[in-house]
Amino acid sequence: MFTFEVHPAVTTEQPVHLSVQLDTDSQGLAWCITAMNTTPDPIEGDIQVEWRLPELARDRNLIFTTNPLPQPRAMVIDFQPSNRPEAFAHLWIGERFSVTLPAGEWIQLTGFVQGSPDVDQDGNVAASDIAEVLSAWGSDCCFADINCDGKVESVDLVLVLGAMSGM
Repeated sequence: MFTFEVHPAVTTEQPVHLSVQLDTDSQGLAWCITAMNTTPDPIEGDIQVEWRLPELARDRNLIFTTNPLPQPRAMVIDFQPSNRPEAFAHLWIGERFSVTLPAGEWIQLTGFVQGSPDVDQDGNVAASDIAEVLSAWGSDCCFADINCDGKVESVDLVLVLGAMSGM
């Protein structure tokens, strides 16, 4: 579904000697964070990683979907890293989680974000949302671009229909 590329991210917190890598799709809308203990000793601590989303994701209701893991994890939204002042002009997301990794062990956190199928933001996914998608058909703007690919098309309509049917 997604082709991953390595993109710069800001790791604002991580235990010493823990290797953390972020791979995202070309827009930063899907991600895989890999944390690996390359030491001969167990490592325990908190990790926080952020990356920039494209402007087209700004001011949207975003839905986060992540792989289930036994440890708690939290999304970080519009966090402004103190060493990156340009963050004022961009939308940042990320994850914060705690790890306990034995020597040589690793963990992967994956997820993706998309726009809400509740296009008109009335709290219900209904026929009015289908009408919003159809009225914006072929355009490169607005809340009707649910998959945030820059164009309102059939994929966006399928996402609304899927949400209506409970898929």
